[in-house]
Amino acid sequence: MIEIDGERHEGGGQSVRLAVALSVVLKKSCRIFNIRKKRSRPGLANQHIAGINLVEELAGCEFLDRAGCPVEMGSTSCFINADEINYTDRIRKFTADAHTAGSIALMAQVALPILSFWKSEVEIELKGGTDAEHAPPVDDQIEVFAFWLRKFGLNVEIKQNRRGFFPRGGGNCVYKVFPVDKLKAVQITCPKEVDIFAEIWHCKTNKNTHTRFFKNLDTMARKLKTLENHEKVRRVDVRLMERPQPADGFAAGIYLYGRNIEFRCAYDAQIARNNRNGPIPDDVCERLMVATVEDLDGCDDISLDRHHSDQFLIYAALADGESKIPICKPNGKVPQHILSAIYVINTFLPDTCKLQGNILTVKGVGHTRE
Repeated sequence: MIEIDGERHEGGGQSVRLAVALSVVLKKSCRIFNIRKKRSRPGLANQHIAGINLVEELAGCEFLDRAGCPVEMGSTSCFINADEINYTDRIRKFTADAHTAGSIALMAQVALPILSFWKSEVEIELKGGTDAEHAPPVDDQIEVFAFWLRKFGLNVEIKQNRRGFFPRGGGNCVYKVFPVDKLKAVQITCPKEVDIFAEIWHCKTNKNTHTRFFKNLDTMARKLKTLENHEKVRRVDVRLMERPQPADGFAAGIYLYGRNIEFRCAYDAQIARNNRNGPIPDDVCERLMVATVEDLDGCDDISLDRHHSDQFLIYAALADGESKIPICKPNGKVPQHILSAIYVINTFLPDTCKLQGNILTVKGVGHTRE
């Protein structure tokens, strides 16, 4: 049986998501312990339970805590018995609801590797937060994550029907997955330069205009344009956008994306909500730019950003062949969540991931759809 220490490295929910997905895909029994032990509120939170419940439905079995009871909020352990996995392949649509502003994107992360090998096209409808703190926005998944999944041969269509923000949630997204027999290995070539697209956005239902959140849009735009002075940035395109989807609550934010013909990455993001943070602080551009420059300087050429460097590793590990993924090292250090992903994958599949310099080599096992 595989044992995963949830306290290792980053010590967050990512270890749980990866371990649960790998356990179900590979049909290997797994015990996860010390779940989110380093957090101020240890154990599973709403969004983790929603994701786990979704996977339980996919796998046709129940996951238990160390007392032998169904996992619940606050559980610090989770046991998956591979002998009980019985895929519910005939169902074409599944639903999961965080009942809070828990991240929809993170719920999708735990289910999509499993659905990659489903027997037929399948949809998951997820409810919760579309733009959440400490989690990738769904916009990032549409712009960057789905782009790279296509390189692995997997097509995932993502539709945002409704946006959800802290504290209400209420967002609604549908992920349509077109499964494959095998995933393809990916050799990511680092470009020398990248175009940056800065989206300054506000949600459609704001009663006041975007000026409620952005006191001086012209100043922000000029500051963001100065990123063009970086040797790896070809140009910066700043756009003011109104999101077309309806939403519960008010929100606005700034998202930065890097693009090239065969390359996508997401830099940093800042979100404001009238119920929590109020207007975006005046120094937001400086902080966004510092984080972006750290990512740009984290590799000799352009690498995947710190937010996505770990998210594709499970697909590379399951793919047929050897993948090479450039890893971002802000300030010369490997982010802890990347080390967490390597730890979990290598525990399930020994010697699969090897990091040398900024290049992570992943020897895929060539997992095949049943």
